[in-house]
Amino acid sequence: LASAALAGYWGAEELAVTLNSVGTGIWALDLEGRCAFINQAACQTLSYAREECLGEKIQCRIHAGRRDGWVCPKETCRVHSALESGSAAQVDDDVFRRHDGTSIAVKYSVQPVVVEGRLRGSVISMADITARKRAEEALRKSDEWFTFAQNAAGVGIFDRDLRTGKTRVSEGQFRI
Repeated sequence: LASAALAGYWGAEELAVTLNSVGTGIWALDLEGRCAFINQAACQTLSYAREECLGEKIQCRIHAGRRDGWVCPKETCRVHSALESGSAAQVDDDVFRRHDGTSIAVKYSVQPVVVEGRLRGSVISMADITARKRAEEALRKSDEWFTFAQNAAGVGIFDRDLRTGKTRVSEGQFRI
C-alpha cells in the first residue's frame, strides 16, 4: 500500500532528479545495450555530455577490454555478459576511458532491471578508484625502497603486534 502511494507521487521526473543528485556514477541500459539514462556524476567522471551517451552503447566507448586498444569484445565485456544473461556482476578493478582518451581506474556493479518478471535492461553503478590505485602504487614503491635500503644497510627487523600477537621478521634478521 505504501509503495503504491509512493509510486503515484514519485514519478519519472523525481526519480531522475534523485539519481542525478547521487555522487556515484549511474547509468541504465536497455536490452540492446543502449544508454537509457545516465546521471550527472557518471557524465562528469567520464567527461561526456548526457546527449552524447543517451541511445548509445557507451560501454563500448569507455571499456578497456584488451591491451591493444579500447574495444568492447562481446565475449569479454562483463557489462554485456550481465545484460545478456540477466545476471548481476561485480567488478572491483577495471579501466574505463574518458571522452578525452585518458584512462580511469574504476570499480562497478551491473544489476539487472526486472519489471513485472521481465528483464528490461541493466543498471550500472561505478566509482572512480584512481586515487586508491595511486596510493597502492606509492605504497608498493615505498616498500620496495625500504627493502632495498634495509638490505643495503645489512640490518634486520623484528616486529611484534601486541594486539594480535603476530610477529614479522625480515630476511635481514635471519641473515644476521
